[in-house]
Order: sequence, then structure tokens, then C-alpha cells
Amino acid sequence: MSELIPFIVALMMGLIIYRLIHRQYPWHEPLDVLVSLWLGTGVCSLIVFYSILFLGGFNPFVIQLSVCAVILLLCFSCRLRPLLPTRLINTGSLGVWIKLMPLMLLAVILLSGLSYYNLFGDWDAWSFWNFRARFLVEAGQYWQDIYAYGIQAKHPWLLPHWTVFGWVMTGAQSAEFPCFSAQVFTLMTIASVFFAVLSLVGQLSVALLAALWLVSIPYFMIHGISQYADILMAGLIVINMMLLVRLKAQPSSAQAITLGMMLGIMCFTKDEGMVSAVIMVFLIGHVLTGWHRKGHFYKPFVLSLLVIVVGVLLQKYWMWPAPQGVNAISWGHFFDYQRWYFILAYFLKVYTHYLYGGIILIPILLALTAVSRRWDAASGLMVRFLLVFISVFYLLYVLVRQDLEWRLWTTSYRLTFQLLPLGIVLLFYRLFAKR
Repeated sequence: MSELIPFIVALMMGLIIYRLIHRQYPWHEPLDVLVSLWLGTGVCSLIVFYSILFLGGFNPFVIQLSVCAVILLLCFSCRLRPLLPTRLINTGSLGVWIKLMPLMLLAVILLSGLSYYNLFGDWDAWSFWNFRARFLVEAGQYWQDIYAYGIQAKHPWLLPHWTVFGWVMTGAQSAEFPCFSAQVFTLMTIASVFFAVLSLVGQLSVALLAALWLVSIPYFMIHGISQYADILMAGLIVINMMLLVRLKAQPSSAQAITLGMMLGIMCFTKDEGMVSAVIMVFLIGHVLTGWHRKGHFYKPFVLSLLVIVVGVLLQKYWMWPAPQGVNAISWGHFFDYQRWYFILAYFLKVYTHYLYGGIILIPILLALTAVSRRWDAASGLMVRFLLVFISVFYLLYVLVRQDLEWRLWTTSYRLTFQLLPLGIVLLFYRLFAKR
């Protein structure tokens, strides 16, 4: 399948970058392969972004040349060291991947069946995300107009640039590649949950159960193939939280650089990614407690974050002064207690719907574990992130001037989708981790 070529290139790119960063201890566990794939996806999208920016338009040959040049440069920087050390492909790690395959095969069957009836994705896919990609490819010298007149033009653009990258690598501007990408990103998110739980709990059966619950939620699988950027956010939140937990346990410059780059890629995905990254940056202040005098850890983190975020800042606040599309807020709504109640009631109604697969159990069981078990460092980081994220957007719902019910109807399920995988990881960690 030619649609696999972009993901193979992205994986190669991510593995080389990861190998370059982690020179002395390349891979701790199979989760690092997924980190490399997410990282490579973001870097390839950024290559497309900068090639269009500096060349004044779309040029497939330059994109291909740039990707080859970056890979060769990274290989030279690595001095042609093996990309896959034996620790990554030993019998134990390979066995874990093999045991995950039946669940992934089930997910592939379900996703393929759902995609058959939804090839072009949902509304935002064909009117927003994929529309942007086609405009960048076909508009020629007028490519900048999409930033000035497009819907929510200043929304970060990782997904459209990834679609353009896929079209360049496959040599065809097809509707199949965005659909295929949505399926692969959904599988990557499922695998991220599996390996996150496996890393935290250490029990294969528990990790499989967590991933199986995610696959069994109709709402997650349906929205996963909608070709929205929410599936990217869902996976990146889990990956970045695991990197943050690892940084707490094993602080090092290499871990800081990896986390900085991944947070930058999350910023390039959606506005919610920027909010998530800001929250995690504040959490890093807690993570780094005890080695605050070691400034050489902070410097690589900030520099690696800025390397990616510069592209986002160029797009959003300098290059094209397009209308923000952000709804105005009214601070007077803060004292309207009916709005606070309406929002809570709306989410409770949504979460009890059968399509959501019983996710209302997540906050209930977490509340019960809060009484019976102490919060350790890893679960404390996850719950802090979730509480702050939910509080920020709850407040925005309260203050927004737009019709509240319409706003909830169009966005609440997306925010829930983005947090759902991390919520499952946190719940299974709280229930099954050894104390």
C-alpha cells in the first residue's frame, strides 16, 4: 500500500532524531518507538510548512529533496550508528508487540468498516482540514489566501501539512490517504494507551484490558476516523504525559529535549494543544524540583520547544493577520450560576449516552480510588493536568458570548475525545499499580 510510505518515512525520521538525542541510552522500552513515530510525523509536517513558506508555494520535488536531505544529515550526525539497538528488538519486547497484534487486528477491522461508510470524513474534514491541504497544493501563487479567508485560519496546521506530505510521498492527491491516516492515528493512539499502561503498571493483561476498553467505545472509534485533528491530540496528550512522568523518574537532558520537541508538535496540532503544552510546562516546574540548580537541563528543554513553536508563532501571530475566529467572552457570565449548572448537566447527559461506552465510570472510580489510595507522583501529574485542562475550558464555556448550547454541541465531544485515552491510562494505573 502506497499510503504506508509516508508513515515509514516519518518513522525513519523519528527514529534517527530519537537516536541522535539519546546517544547513550537509545531506547528504554517499546513506547519509545511510538514516540519516534509521533515525532517523525510532526517533523515531516513542519518540513512541508517551511518549504511552502520559504518557496512561496507548493513544490513536491523540493519537499522530497528536503526530507532526503534531513534524513541524510541526521544519519551523518548519528555517525551511522545502528538505529535499532538489540534491546529494542529482543525476545521480550517482540513478544509484547506480538501479543498486541490480535487487538490491533480487531481495531483495523472495525476502523476499516467504519471508514467504508465515511471515506471523506465528517464536516470539519472536507470543509476545513482536507480543504486546507487541497488549497495549498492547487492554489499556486495564491496559496496565502487560505490563511486570510479560510475558516479559523490561525488554527495550527499540522494535519493539513501532513496530508500534503502524504500526497507528495504517494505521488497522488487522493481521498484515500486522509482516510488511511485517520485509521493509523487511531491505531497509534490505541497503542499509546497500551504501552503507557504497560509501562506504568507492568502487567500485560491490564494493558490489553485498557486498550480493549478504548477500542470498545463506539464514540472513540467513530470520531477517530472522522479525519479531525482531535485524534492527534488524543495520542499526543498520552505520549507527552508519559514523557513527563519519565522525566520525573529519570531526569536527563535527553529526556528534556524529547519532551520539549513533542510539546512543540502538540502546539502545532490544535489550539487545545497549546493550552495542553502550557499546562505541562507549568507541571515541569514540579517535576524538576530538587535539581533546579542544574540549569543545563532547562536550556535544552526550552531550546527544543522553541525550535518547533517558532513555526506556530509565525503562522498565528505574524505572517498572516487573519481574523482569529475566537468567540468573544463576557465576564458578566461568570456570575450566572445557571450557566455553570447547564454545562455540568450537559456533560453528564452526554457521558451517560450508550455510544460513550460507560466513560462516566472513569471520574466515579477515580473519586473512589482517591479515598482508598494515596496519589503518587505519576498519578498526581496526570490528575493535575486533567483538572486544569477541564477547568480552563469549563471557564471558557461559562464566559463565551456565543449560544452556549450550540457551543457545547459542537465542541464538547471533541474535548472529551482528546482527554479520554489519558483518563483510561490514569484509571487503570490507579486501580492496578502495585503500591
